[in-house]
Amino acid sequence: MCIIPIIKGDPWFSPERNIELHVTDSEFYLSPPKEFISKTDSRILNRETSFKDDKVFRSHFNAKDHFFDMSLDFLCDAFPEVNFREVLEFCRKKVYIDFLCNENGCYFNNKKYGVEKIFLFSRTADLCESPILEMNLFTTDYFTHRVMKAVCDILIHKKNYQFCSLRDFNIKKEEKIFFTSLGIDILVSDALDNPEGAILFTKRSSNAANASCLHTIAPSMIEGISLKDYDTEINGVNLKKAVLRGLYEELGISEEQLDFNSLKFLDLIINKDNLEIGITGVLCLKSDVTVDETMSKYTGRDELLEVAEKFPIRRDTLTEFLRDKEHEMLSVTSYLISAFNNIENMGKMVTINSSVKLPDEIFCIGKDGKSTENGDHIYKGLHYYAVFDGATPKGTRLWCGMPGDVFVSKRLCLALSKLPADSDACSVILSLNDEIKKCYSEVGLSFDMLLPEEWLQVSAVIYSKKRREIWNFGDCCFKINQTMYTHTKTGDKLLSDLRAFFNAIFNKYVSETEKKSRLSLPDRNERLSLLESLSNEHDPGRAAILPFLKLYPYLANQPGEFGYTVLNGGEINASKVSVYPVKEGDRIILSSDGYPKLFDTLAETEAYLKTLLQADPECVNELRGTKGVAAGMQSFDDRSYLSFYAD
Repeated sequence: MCIIPIIKGDPWFSPERNIELHVTDSEFYLSPPKEFISKTDSRILNRETSFKDDKVFRSHFNAKDHFFDMSLDFLCDAFPEVNFREVLEFCRKKVYIDFLCNENGCYFNNKKYGVEKIFLFSRTADLCESPILEMNLFTTDYFTHRVMKAVCDILIHKKNYQFCSLRDFNIKKEEKIFFTSLGIDILVSDALDNPEGAILFTKRSSNAANASCLHTIAPSMIEGISLKDYDTEINGVNLKKAVLRGLYEELGISEEQLDFNSLKFLDLIINKDNLEIGITGVLCLKSDVTVDETMSKYTGRDELLEVAEKFPIRRDTLTEFLRDKEHEMLSVTSYLISAFNNIENMGKMVTINSSVKLPDEIFCIGKDGKSTENGDHIYKGLHYYAVFDGATPKGTRLWCGMPGDVFVSKRLCLALSKLPADSDACSVILSLNDEIKKCYSEVGLSFDMLLPEEWLQVSAVIYSKKRREIWNFGDCCFKINQTMYTHTKTGDKLLSDLRAFFNAIFNKYVSETEKKSRLSLPDRNERLSLLESLSNEHDPGRAAILPFLKLYPYLANQPGEFGYTVLNGGEINASKVSVYPVKEGDRIILSSDGYPKLFDTLAETEAYLKTLLQADPECVNELRGTKGVAAGMQSFDDRSYLSFYAD
């Protein structure tokens, strides 16, 4: 998941007492490309673009760049490794042409707000000391936002640039040019006293600003905060006003249909893939209005621009909907569903189906079914709980007399025990990765001196008690209440299929009968050479893909379809850590990927695994993976299970 919570509402923010969005005098504007400046007055500044017969918009552009109190030269010096000037000018021209052609959502250039500063530790003055959602906003425009969004996309996805502001959310001076948006993401629900109540979901239109969202499942409303939402009475942005405007413009839902007493703003979040900051929330309709009714009776003024489809999902099926359709959702959609399920007093907080609180359980065992000294390690300390899953070594090097997976998992447990309680996800991931670097240096080695199969590699899933967050870096699994999260690598899926494919061929043609009958052809020897070379292997498919498994670590922490996250002591992008918020009382299970499915108790989880192992010991069907159950082993991998309630 690419959504990271910055400030959580504990469990929500009250618009009246703990939301403060200040509008400062700061401004950031980009002008059109220099080669088009002479044409701007006639082609853009005075251009009127009509979307409906009764509505006309006018676009205005700044004649000069205004980078807050900075200069373009200063910014170029701040980003020397990415050739900032060249990237900026490329994106400026591309987006400007989109405005000229009315393409890719670039229709008109209104002013809007960006985020200049987030006050991370603001609290109410009462005994509750509740968190305050407080920010300073600057003024910009949509053209500037679209240009910087394009620049950000290139820096993150093509140049692998790591933004310092993602580490602690203290927005750095030179990086605030990228935070040109503050959005609101809202789920609209039937009244909570409706037992068959539904939530309204949408799919974004091809005319919307973000064409990549097309056909993906979105919340009820996604809206950017603009100057229309400024309230002179509070000298800042009025979020209620912004929600009402957005719902009316996108869906045609007006104040008469809404129960504004139910409005809850949940978390301040950031999408680490594009640096867009948003505020999540939920809002109910009045008891005499239903989601189905709003879908059929009302149409938003800008609905054709923003929304391609509207559809309801019953609240009592949200968990299944998330499980089955998460791959089709925007990241913020899955985040909001999880948050909605966890809101106290909302009538749908997911709980364990038991009147008795389940016991905390901890279990870690090797694939032989005996050894507790294996590649998995569980840490249960004062400030953190964690499962570390060391990658199965492909080389022969030992570390302090131990295989690499055993050594590194044990070492990271010790490192985690020394970290401060209030550390954020990125800093913990970086600290653990630095610990692996120390492991190399202590024996006179470095990451670059070793072959990929000799690297220490470990996946981690960590629970921060202080922050009430689960952090995942790698392919570990976990469960929050009734929702399980897995992180299977694309390359593992490909190699698992290849292993199953090769074993199917081997099992069909390697018998003596088949050798004599089916393969008595001129090229028989050539066809049999690979099969016969592997005939003594317990798992010929594993042997066939082993060369690829040894090379696979080259894609560790790399961008692209087959890249994956793992702690290995090399260069990592800590902002790729997935962060999942939890609430007090949530039932949490942390696990390595040695379990195909997590149940509420260890006994159920073990029983399910045993059933699948009996049916598929080669691990080519239900348990399909890059390895099966090796000779003398009881399972295909080490496994760990740690369950507890968030407090």
